[in-house]
Amino acid sequence: MPIVTFFPSLVTSANSLCPCFISRKNICNCSISTYLVTGPQILIIFFNNGKVTESNIKINFEEYINLSKYIEYKNTGCNYKLIGVTTYIEENNKGGNYISYCKDPINNKWYKYNDEIVSKVENFQNEVINSVNPYLLLYEKVEGR
Repeated sequence: MPIVTFFPSLVTSANSLCPCFISRKNICNCSISTYLVTGPQILIIFFNNGKVTESNIKINFEEYINLSKYIEYKNTGCNYKLIGVTTYIEENNKGGNYISYCKDPINNKWYKYNDEIVSKVENFQNEVINSVNPYLLLYEKVEGR
């Protein structure tokens, strides 16, 4: 399931009614979209992991994303780079373990934080992007790209 799935659009037909939020009357043939007015400096995407785990849905995510399709004022910046990923691994019916992956802003290396154990991630694409199901994604706005 790609991230863009969480920016839904709804277009109604002539046979269905859509409420006008200003006049409070029902109107036909409307469209409702979800978008951001401006892009935030830090974008946090939280997933309801319980539902994802139960249905075995794989959430696809990328290291760089462009949200220009979902931002009204594009001059505020639409490009984001991934700076953090948190996953939740259910170990039994009574609990599980959170693991975080964070990018060091000084050396641009990724690190895995599993409780008190910190280790360097050698191949971020294989070890994280292609392998884990995110519980939380942290993106930071970047210029260009």
